[in-house]
Amino acid sequence: DLLKKIITNLKRKGCIKSDLYFKATESLHKLEPTSKSALMMGQMLEYRGDEKSASIFYKEALDKAEDNESKAKACYLWAQTLMSLSQYSQARQAFYQVLDYDKSKEGECLYSIASMYLSSAASCSMQGGKIRGAAWAAYDKAERAKTLDPSISEKCDSLMRSAKGQWPTKENASFYEISENQPYTVGCWINESTTVRLR
Repeated sequence: DLLKKIITNLKRKGCIKSDLYFKATESLHKLEPTSKSALMMGQMLEYRGDEKSASIFYKEALDKAEDNESKAKACYLWAQTLMSLSQYSQARQAFYQVLDYDKSKEGECLYSIASMYLSSAASCSMQGGKIRGAAWAAYDKAERAKTLDPSISEKCDSLMRSAKGQWPTKENASFYEISENQPYTVGCWINESTTVRLR
């Protein structure tokens, strides 16, 4: 109870980045591990830049959560840390898992997946980097995210512009034997079907 009082008082005073808050939360989690305390541990470790440890606690928070709201929150934070650790395939899986608990987060989750696809455009490219199929897949996801959640339109538009900038030019299309609207499968970790678009 004393630990809970210390944590509550420090939280009220906005001292959640202090060592005392960290130690008190850590002690409480060891004594009474709950979804809430695991989530708090994850958030504190993330503040400290230790995303790898934070992701472990977010996963624990998800496993211990009992209601969909708590599961969605923990799963989303877990997915985000996996994304920042460049564990894209696992992160995508976690973002899709969020939707099992809260369908209203679909736009945000698809936007995050689009971001990962775009980040992989160079490493997943073909023809010596000239065909970046991941940029088409990223555009598709961002466009869908924007439709589902108009409140994120601005960042979706920005991502779509960046994706478009990586499409092959019409001049290069015949050289690479691709044509507008041709079906295309992006390999790599993405492994998704899309269509060819040119600029």
